[in-house]
Amino acid sequence: MNKTDWEILGEFGVTQENLSVGDSLDLSGCTGLTSLPDGLSVGGWLYLSGCTGLTSLPDGLSVGGWLYLSGCTGLTSLPDGLSVSGWLDLSGCTGLTSLPDGLSVGDSLDLSGCTGLTSLPDGLSVGDSLDLSGCTGLTSLPDGLSVGDSLDLSGCTGLTSLPDGLSVGDSLDLSGCTGLTSLPDGLSVGGTIFKDF
Repeated sequence: MNKTDWEILGEFGVTQENLSVGDSLDLSGCTGLTSLPDGLSVGGWLYLSGCTGLTSLPDGLSVGGWLYLSGCTGLTSLPDGLSVSGWLDLSGCTGLTSLPDGLSVGDSLDLSGCTGLTSLPDGLSVGDSLDLSGCTGLTSLPDGLSVGDSLDLSGCTGLTSLPDGLSVGDSLDLSGCTGLTSLPDGLSVGGTIFKDF
């Protein structure tokens, strides 16, 4: 953490002595922000959309609501053991190449346009929807992936197969998945499958 980061955070009431925010914290568009302090706790929503200088998130980050990181193009990784109770929005994080093992998202996970992402971790848990549309670098999905609601894989041109035992609670969108030619055994989809093949 440099002085400038603390100055930015200080404007929002976050100090070295007080790393807990009871409600929501909106730092969206703070392009000069490069890091957050270890142990930061936000009871509500944490908005970091467009923080292009941010390259990583701190260990021990706790977010009680939704975590918005859309357009954080400098972000390359997430901390191990990250758990988000609500929605995790990583759309357009083009520098992100992987996700940590054991990532848990209580609501929806938006990874649309994360073109640097090549795979998803084992043990990924998503309570609601998973949006991977436009993840052109994605080549595989983990075995036993379970998505509570819809799974959007539209435009995932690098995907050549789906894992056995894939379970989707509602719809599965495979439109524009030009590398896919068949569906796996044991595929379970509660709603509609959209596909071009």
